[in-house]
Amino acid sequence: MVGIPQILFFIALIAGGGFFGYFARRFDMGGVELWLPFGIIIAYAINPLIGFVIAVATMLVSFGFFPYSLHYLVIMAGSLAVAIFATILMPVTAANFIWNAFILAMVYNIISNSIFLFLGYPIFRALQFIMLSLFLNWVIFWKIGWQLVEWLKA
Repeated sequence: MVGIPQILFFIALIAGGGFFGYFARRFDMGGVELWLPFGIIIAYAINPLIGFVIAVATMLVSFGFFPYSLHYLVIMAGSLAVAIFATILMPVTAANFIWNAFILAMVYNIISNSIFLFLGYPIFRALQFIMLSLFLNWVIFWKIGWQLVEWLKA
């Protein structure tokens, strides 16, 4: 059941994650996106729709501070939807959470960066994005992922 502490966490995540994403992009650190790992964690803890809504809200705050072209937002939101709603097909326990969540992060990165490469995005930038994103996701899933799933379920 979601209570006041969880709602406050969601508000802080949307505002803080969006602001963090703004600074990451401002300093040319594409791939440092908090909406992906936390969207996956919330999808496992509560449900995919809530995870997607929180993740997109965080993304919109970030894009509000540092606007990109609209097609970037659409590509990333579409890729995010695939990764987050795939949690339905990949149930988790404490034993397999990190692996399954990391697979979903890889799915997001493969889909979004394949589209960006098709649109002419430089391959070096795509690789940088993938490496930073997967590293950040792994650290978040490993350090706080399952504990956060359990806390949000309580």
